[in-house]
Amino acid sequence: MTLVSFDSTQLTSQCGNGFYVDVKIESRPTLRKELEKYLYKALIDYEVCGQTPDSLYTKESFSKTILYVYDNEYFLNNSAYDDKSRWRESYVNLLKNCKSDSVLYKLTDSLLYRNIADGLIALWDKDITKLELLDSYAQKNNNNYYKLTLLAIIYHNNGLENKKNNVLQNLISFNRKETKELIELMNKEKKVDYFTYMETIFGGM
Repeated sequence: MTLVSFDSTQLTSQCGNGFYVDVKIESRPTLRKELEKYLYKALIDYEVCGQTPDSLYTKESFSKTILYVYDNEYFLNNSAYDDKSRWRESYVNLLKNCKSDSVLYKLTDSLLYRNIADGLIALWDKDITKLELLDSYAQKNNNNYYKLTLLAIIYHNNGLENKKNNVLQNLISFNRKETKELIELMNKEKKVDYFTYMETIFGGM
């Protein structure tokens, strides 16, 4: 059974249309509609839905909905876009728009357990030492160049020099020009913003 679904044929300019949250995730109709509006806001059009009630973020059904989207290929197979990669790339907005730090930290740890780093992007300007699973995520990905570059910047921005240097040792072994550019960037900037990081590693992609 699909507990959170999307039907592009029902997608209109009205916020929430196209998204459906099953009663097994949230039995209360008002909250269910707010969850559907949140999905629309994060994944389709941020400007349309208006303000999300702060109380929504701390509801158990909020976290269940977000994790369900990440855990199911359903959404990639029912994309709102012809280019399905755009659908997956928009998932991080589900986290960026969450206004409860405590919930965001828990979601980030849950995703790190799944080997997904989107929460680190949502926490870009926040204290990542509150994460319980970041170190184990780093250990699992010590041979993944792109994940290592993200970790290096995250550690750098949080002033965790020893952890950053350990990551850099792995990065240097890849012998790539982007590593030199990344090190120069970190030597120049005390904190590196996300878009500068992306431009350095991916050429602005």
